[in-house]
Amino acid sequence: MRVAQQARTRRQISRTLSVSSPVGGWNARDPISAMPETDAVTLDNFFCTPFDVVVRDGSSNWATGITGTVNTVTSYSPPSGVLKLFAFALSNAYDITVQGAVSAPVLTGFTSGKWQHVNFGTAGGDFLVCANGADLPIVYSGAGWNNIAAAVFPSTTTLTSVGTLATVTTGTAHSLKTGMSVVVAGWTPSGYNGTYVVTVTGANTFTFVLAGALGVTTVSGTIVPLGNFVVTGVNPALFIQPAIFKSRLWFVERNSLRVWYLPALSLGGAAANVDLTSIFNRGGFLMAMGDWSLDAGYGLDDYAVFISSEGQVAVYKGTDPASITTWGLIGVFDVGSPIGRRCLMKYAGDLIFISKDGLSPLSKALMSSRVNSQEMLTDKIQHVISDYTTTYAANFGWECQIFPQQNMLLMNIPIGNGTAYQVAMNTISGAWSRFLGWNAACFELHGDLLYFGTAGAVCKAWDTQADLGTNINFEAQQSFNYFGSHAQLKQVKMLRPIISTDNNLSVLLGVNVDFDTSSPTGVPTFSPSTSALWDVATWDGTFSWSGNLQIKKDWQTAFGLGYAISAHMKGATSIARLRWASTDYLVDDGGVI
Repeated sequence: MRVAQQARTRRQISRTLSVSSPVGGWNARDPISAMPETDAVTLDNFFCTPFDVVVRDGSSNWATGITGTVNTVTSYSPPSGVLKLFAFALSNAYDITVQGAVSAPVLTGFTSGKWQHVNFGTAGGDFLVCANGADLPIVYSGAGWNNIAAAVFPSTTTLTSVGTLATVTTGTAHSLKTGMSVVVAGWTPSGYNGTYVVTVTGANTFTFVLAGALGVTTVSGTIVPLGNFVVTGVNPALFIQPAIFKSRLWFVERNSLRVWYLPALSLGGAAANVDLTSIFNRGGFLMAMGDWSLDAGYGLDDYAVFISSEGQVAVYKGTDPASITTWGLIGVFDVGSPIGRRCLMKYAGDLIFISKDGLSPLSKALMSSRVNSQEMLTDKIQHVISDYTTTYAANFGWECQIFPQQNMLLMNIPIGNGTAYQVAMNTISGAWSRFLGWNAACFELHGDLLYFGTAGAVCKAWDTQADLGTNINFEAQQSFNYFGSHAQLKQVKMLRPIISTDNNLSVLLGVNVDFDTSSPTGVPTFSPSTSALWDVATWDGTFSWSGNLQIKKDWQTAFGLGYAISAHMKGATSIARLRWASTDYLVDDGGVI
């Protein structure tokens, strides 16, 4: 008897595997074979959010036509009044408050363009105070610039004029710089009197331009700098870093273990010092000073922190260093040697600092960072940070910057020859990535926007989808994943990153297997391809776009055969945003070998 043949069931041999985009960030600490699936082996020019990763925004020129590299950008931010932005390069300072090509420098004649700065308010106004350890400290008051000088401004011996050009000769050196302001008062005729910007013509001479020709001179009247800030007891040209603690202005002295402080709420007066020579038993010099608070603000429990070049930290508590009843040493701690004068930065109630051990909060570093690297903010990328600090520590440009708009912490790494990298951390998730293409010498936050100095210009960061009109090149490789089966071969046939974008994109996609980290081959372009490369799929994005982010989730051909698999994306953009949410693989399971 014939029996009906049973229908044969077709066994499924392909399956779909899914993994999140690398929201855990760049991992340069764990073994490549044991990284969490949310991490990345490479993550360049992406920024991690808690729910996806995005190609970073670009940069645009803010101020151009500057001579030399801009090593300092300073923001004058009074509580009320007009915000001002300044750039320092070589011997000059420029007003870059308004976007565009710069005009003539507002100050000239400096020895160095590497300044440290703070905003400091007193009953007399709000001031931007800058020091570089080579020139007299300078102060911007909102009305003009002047020095913090070591002596009373010298008396005028002659004031003459030819046409509208007035020439002043002083009895001793005046210390002014071209672009600073003086107040002329009590002269006859009264047309001489007023506030003028000077041009320095010699150690004892300077000129300024009158409103009209006078042709008459007298020997009566006074000429003093606008805001005559006089400090006694020390040569202020030795000051290399200003700091604020307990309503006092402090200055680190260059190449010494002394720090100087002025009377409370004052920009002048008798300076006194705190000598840390007997405290720092490993010698060196004082690198930086900071205000460390334990209540996320400025209060009674604030501590004064002093860091030596040899990696020792002295912590003091009190208000008046001249009084043993209100000032005392809390302790001395050993940490990694700091890197650069800009090694300290306020971070909420804490301080973070850059050392040869990495980037760490002071609250953790004083306790255990030298014996427990996991306390470092850079713990997850510690291997590459150690390489950077070892190789590039002597280069100028190390600093950190908070960018609150994007929940971002940046650390600048000066590679040399005008090149710099940044490592970027999301302050919510702690995930790291690396930025390439921003060759920054310094950063500054101004009006909640981010700027950086570079060769011949100041750029506005996180602006447009291009870097000065050119492509942003991005690359990411996800961590290797066994997907629960270490001993089973897997053949990847197709790949599908789930992304959102607002313009046509061409992206090279590849699958790396068994810990191969080589990049996808080819050069990404914006010309859609009609066929896929072997082992590399070229994103074929021919859409009509509405200008808003749209989700793209097409499968792309990609080949890989191995036990552990990893998606690899490489591309470039100057017109599009890209957000990456997850990755899907179409996989055939092989045998167990």
